[in-house]
Amino acid sequence: MIAGPLASLLLGDGVADRPVASSKGHVIRLQRFRADVAAAAARLAAIGCSRGLVACNDAYWATVGWFALAHNGAETVFPSNTLPATLAAMSGAFDHIVTDGEVTAHAK
Repeated sequence: MIAGPLASLLLGDGVADRPVASSKGHVIRLQRFRADVAAAAARLAAIGCSRGLVACNDAYWATVGWFALAHNGAETVFPSNTLPATLAAMSGAFDHIVTDGEVTAHAK
């Protein structure tokens, strides 16, 4: 994979089929990454997320969540782990949780 500025993943004329990540043995191409970030950003905007905790087990989905939160101007909180006790102890630090898969957002 070719390294470059993070902004180039969402802006500019990147080659749509350029590989940018992998998840569970599958190569993720730029077009899919952009679509996943746009979909997650739309869901987060619709629920009014201003401070999201990224609780993903898959690094790809954590990156999608991080970019989606940043795109919306929301603060991003990364816990040291995703154990229920850790998330409960941090409950005042976020208003929604961003999770794996489709990057659904849940009210705390």
